[in-house]
Amino acid sequence: MLERGQLRLVQDGAAIVVAEDGTVVVSVPAMRRDREFPTALLALIEEDVRSALAAALGFIRWVLDYVDSLGRLSHIVVLGAIESGSIYGWRTRAEHAANPHSMTLSMDQRDLVVVPEEPVVRPRAYLTANRDQLVEDLLARLRRELRTPRGGTML
Repeated sequence: MLERGQLRLVQDGAAIVVAEDGTVVVSVPAMRRDREFPTALLALIEEDVRSALAAALGFIRWVLDYVDSLGRLSHIVVLGAIESGSIYGWRTRAEHAANPHSMTLSMDQRDLVVVPEEPVVRPRAYLTANRDQLVEDLLARLRRELRTPRGGTML
C-alpha cells in the first residue's frame, strides 16, 4: 500500500516500510511460541533476536541496492528496537530449555527500547562489510537494556 510517500507491506505481524527519503524499516515479531515447551513462559530468545537482526539488515541492504543502485544514499543510521520487550525475560535458547516454566522479570517496564541511544551515522558500505559487527553491537545493547536486572520478580 502506498501512503504518504511510503510503500508499506504488512503480513502476519511483520511489516516493511520504504519511504521516499530512503528510510527502510523492517518490523518482525521478536518472539515465537516454543514448540518444544508449548506451556513455557514467553521469553526473548537471544539467538532468535540475533537471527532477526541479521535478516533485517541483509534485507535493508538489498532494498537500498535495489531502489538506489547509483548509491546516492551514501550514509546510514542503524537502530534496533524492541516494543514491549521489557515485560518478558531475555534468555539464550539453552537457558530457556533448562528452565522454561519460571524466570525473573524486570521491575523496569518500558513500552519501547531503542538502541543505540545516540545514533551513529556510518557509510552505507558498512551494511555489507560490517553487517555481523552491526548485529552483535545491536544485540549486546538490546541485551544490556532488556536482560533481567537483579531485584526482579520471580514467576
